[in-house]
Amino acid sequence: MDRTKPVEIPENEEQLWRDYSAIKFLKAYGENEPEYSEADIIEANPDYKQTVLTDKPRP
Repeated sequence: MDRTKPVEIPENEEQLWRDYSAIKFLKAYGENEPEYSEADIIEANPDYKQTVLTDKPRP
């Protein structure tokens, strides 16, 4: 391996990681895991910052 040359990253690598993460996330819950809704929230977390993921490239 020539470490003097930059590593080329495939264009779709970020999407591949997102897909992989989604699959692992879904596997974290069993088939009998209950679904939770906003009505199940007892107290909102004031430190929670919602972010929106987009397919737009980063600047």
